[in-house]
Amino acid sequence: MRMIGKQVARFFLQDSGGDEGYHLFRLDRANPGEATDLTPFAGVAVELMSTPRGYAGPILVAINRRDPQFSDVFSVDLTNGQVTEVFRNDAQYTEFFADAQGRIRAAGQIVAEGSLELWGRADGTSSLRRLYTAPANERFKAFPPSWQPFLPRSWYRFVGRPGQPADVERMRARSPLTHVANMRAPLLTFQGANDPRVRQDQSDRIVCSLRSRGLDVDYLLANNEGHSFANEETSLAITRATEEFFRRHLGGRVGDGTTQAANDALRAFRAAGLPDCRTAGQQIGCSG
Repeated sequence: MRMIGKQVARFFLQDSGGDEGYHLFRLDRANPGEATDLTPFAGVAVELMSTPRGYAGPILVAINRRDPQFSDVFSVDLTNGQVTEVFRNDAQYTEFFADAQGRIRAAGQIVAEGSLELWGRADGTSSLRRLYTAPANERFKAFPPSWQPFLPRSWYRFVGRPGQPADVERMRARSPLTHVANMRAPLLTFQGANDPRVRQDQSDRIVCSLRSRGLDVDYLLANNEGHSFANEETSLAITRATEEFFRRHLGGRVGDGTTQAANDALRAFRAAGLPDCRTAGQQIGCSG
């Protein structure tokens, strides 16, 4: 939400079919059920930028409209929907940081040899200069490049640094893949095939290991979803699958009725959830 004068403007990000191609939408105050796409550009992904407490200017977003891989920064006026470029990203930065006036003051960049660089400036008009470089062996390469600026204050802080042997050993000890041979309980798994964060092959490996030992695994693979499930029939399908799973293993009953679209989606998800366990089994070290 954002205050515009005495009015409250409500906005949100939404993708299509879980593809993570998010657009910025504004809810209509007169018609709460209606939303206006303020970034109606084909093939883009909009990222909402965080701003310091007290910032009351236009919404700041990063949009990959000019370059599919690297975003420029734009301001979006929630009143009239005007979208204005405020920072052109010719240097291929992957993340931006604004001050209380909405000026871009810092940016992160992944360089060719893999290091992460933090660039900054003392005001909103001068050139950015390099402040810090994190060597390539300190980066966690399983994440998309746009995540790299967040890792020092999130993954490295709470999970560990892959470049440090003690942290690697601790992460390996905690990984579900390390303990998969000890798993004995039935498993219900939902997976978006387009998920760039929790990849499908990771779920395949767990599922194949459990199935190779005869455990009950209900694996729903949604080919039209990403990290977050956006379609109504998907939500209804996984709700029905959860009810059926609980009834099978805990007792109770399944609710009456659902939509035909949800039933069709559930059948499709289960049919897709049959990975090639010969490949997955080799990756995890089990027979399949």
